[in-house]
Amino acid sequence: MLFGSRRLIGIDIGSRFIKIADLEVSKKNKKLNHFIVIPTPEGVFSGSDIQNVEPLAIAIRAGLHTEKIKNKNVSLGLQGASVIVKKINMPKIDKKMLDQQIRWEAEQYIPYDMSQISLSYHVNESSALSDSSDVLIVAAQKTMIEQLNQLAHSAGLKVGALDLSSFALANAFESAYGKLLGQGIMLVHVGALVTHVVIIANGEIVYVRDIGIGGHHATSEIGKNMGLSTQEAEVLKIAASRGDEVPEDIFSSIDLFNTSLAEEIKNSRDYFFGSQDDSVQLNQVYISGGSAKLIGLTDKISAAIEVPVAFFNVLGNVSVLPKNQLISMDELMSISPIAIGLALRERGD
Repeated sequence: MLFGSRRLIGIDIGSRFIKIADLEVSKKNKKLNHFIVIPTPEGVFSGSDIQNVEPLAIAIRAGLHTEKIKNKNVSLGLQGASVIVKKINMPKIDKKMLDQQIRWEAEQYIPYDMSQISLSYHVNESSALSDSSDVLIVAAQKTMIEQLNQLAHSAGLKVGALDLSSFALANAFESAYGKLLGQGIMLVHVGALVTHVVIIANGEIVYVRDIGIGGHHATSEIGKNMGLSTQEAEVLKIAASRGDEVPEDIFSSIDLFNTSLAEEIKNSRDYFFGSQDDSVQLNQVYISGGSAKLIGLTDKISAAIEVPVAFFNVLGNVSVLPKNQLISMDELMSISPIAIGLALRERGD
């Protein structure tokens, strides 16, 4: 969607874990041949941006070697402050002039030197009958793209596609559920440092936002309020979500985090749907990510936006080989959507 066997290995690089999906797609079915989870080396991230690729390359190369994955062509996700997504509405013009006009429009909204970014866009097909078009503009700093190419080269891999992580999430959703025409869907993927929010209306991506809040912030809140180390707080947070017996003090910290994230998700909903007519409504939220099953989170989000929240089952039409069941199916379902969405790309997309 963003840049361009055609089969690719999807690699989702998170601040806590690297998720690698080797997905085989045929006309009859989808088969997850391998799914690898590797701890992200320390010192790799600065905030939500990658700052050191060499430890990542070593970890990825080792993981692929251990699982004997021979395909060297990969699809990598773009995220963080180096990527900007902006929706604009513009008059319809001849396709031959579209690239030039969108670049001019982008200059009005993108706070970077245009020579330093790689620009892509997606025209919303549902606006085909209108006199104007909704366009999602994606601007990624070239330094970030060069960094990911360097990462792949250092790991002995070739970049077949680069895609926005949020778009990969939407791609995985469409593969699992199809195009849900006439519905408004919100996807929420809660990572360690960042929560991806994607709104899909009438089968088209219409809104994307990265919220700088994730499960690590819940861990920090628990540690701060209870005087615990990060590791101790993380263990308690996971235990609480499993329903294990934990100190009562932990729940107020988790509730504070849940309230904060739910409010940001509500703000995203209000921002987008406040500018739409009544024909576009939000019908359902699907949630995923390593922190999606934090106790009380789905109820808090549902209460904030008054819409049902369900867990995103990305594996509903995917055959999972037994070798991938070293982690529970519930955990695999939660953490795999972006990696699977990236693996669904083909070289040159």
